[in-house]
Amino acid sequence: MEKITGNTIPEEIEILKPYAPYLMWAPQPPGEEPQYKTITEWTELFPTWPKESIISGLERLAMLAEKRKVLYDVYTPEEIAEDPEKEAVKIWFMPAEVQPSEKPFVLCFAGGGYSVVCSDVEGFPTAARLNRLGYNVFVPTYRVGLPDLMPRPLEDVAAILRFILSHKEEFGITCGEYVVNGFSAGGNLTCTWGLADLGYGKYRLPKPKALFPIYPVTTWEIFEPHAVDGLWKQMFGEHYDPETVKEYDIVKCLTEEYPPCCLVHAKDDATVPYRNSVLLKEALDERDIPVMLELAETGGHGFGDGRGTDAEGWIDRAVSFLEEL
Repeated sequence: MEKITGNTIPEEIEILKPYAPYLMWAPQPPGEEPQYKTITEWTELFPTWPKESIISGLERLAMLAEKRKVLYDVYTPEEIAEDPEKEAVKIWFMPAEVQPSEKPFVLCFAGGGYSVVCSDVEGFPTAARLNRLGYNVFVPTYRVGLPDLMPRPLEDVAAILRFILSHKEEFGITCGEYVVNGFSAGGNLTCTWGLADLGYGKYRLPKPKALFPIYPVTTWEIFEPHAVDGLWKQMFGEHYDPETVKEYDIVKCLTEEYPPCCLVHAKDDATVPYRNSVLLKEALDERDIPVMLELAETGGHGFGDGRGTDAEGWIDRAVSFLEEL
C-alpha cells in the first residue's frame, strides 16, 4: 500500500481513486471541477483538523479497499432514476478488525454545515478506532448542499438503516442494535434522528441504542438569529417558516423516548458554542435519560477523533458508556 503523508492528496491515493468524490462529498455545480488539496493544505486552512487522524483513517480505508468492496449505493437504480439527487447517498463499510462482531453497528455522520460531508476528516478516523474496539462502522454520505434541504438527510438515514438491515449477512451484522454518531451538522442530524416525531419513530425504525453527538448543534436559543440564518436557509429554504425551524430544536422537542447520549464538545469551539451540549445534557438529566458529557478545555471545532487535543480518547470513553447501558 502506498504511503500516506501530509503531502498526499486523498483523492489521488491509487486504491481510492474510483471513490474520490465521496471522500469529502459536496455537489459540484455543472462545469466546475472539484478542487483537491493535500492533507497539509486542508489542515492549514482548518487548524483544528488533526493531520495524523486524517492519515490514520485513510490508511485504514485504503487497506480495506485492497481486500474488499468498501462503498455501496443505498438507493436502488430505479429510485435514483426517479430522483437523481439520491445517487450521492452511499455508505462506506469499515468492518471491525475481529469478525464476527456481536456489538451494535455504528453509523458515523461527518459534518460540513449541511453543505459538505467531511468523511475523511471525521468519519474514517473515528471508524478506524471503533474498528479496533470491535465495532462495524458505516460512514455515510448524505444529501447536502441542496435548497430547502430538510427532511432529505433524515430520509437518507432511514434508507441507510433499511439497506444495512436488509444486507446483514453480507456485512456480517449479527446484532440488530445500532449507534448513531455525528459531528457538527452530522451531530445535528444524529440528534434529530433521536426525536421520535422527526427521526426513527417517524420512519418506523428501531430506536438507537445510543447517540454520540460530537460538537453538535442542538438548540437555536443560544445563537443570535444572524449567526444561524445561513444554516436555516440551507436547511429549510430561502423563505423558511419560523415554525418549522422550531420543530428542529432538539432541546425543546425531545421527550422521555430520547436515546441515551454521550456528548463531547470543546469549550473553545468558536463555531458551535459548547452550551449546545450542556443544554442537551440538562434536558436529558431532567428526564432521567442516561447521558455523559465530556467538555474538553481546548480542541476547537472539527477535532474528529480528538487526537492531539484535550478530547483525545473520547471514542474509548464513549464505548465504555455504551457498554454500561
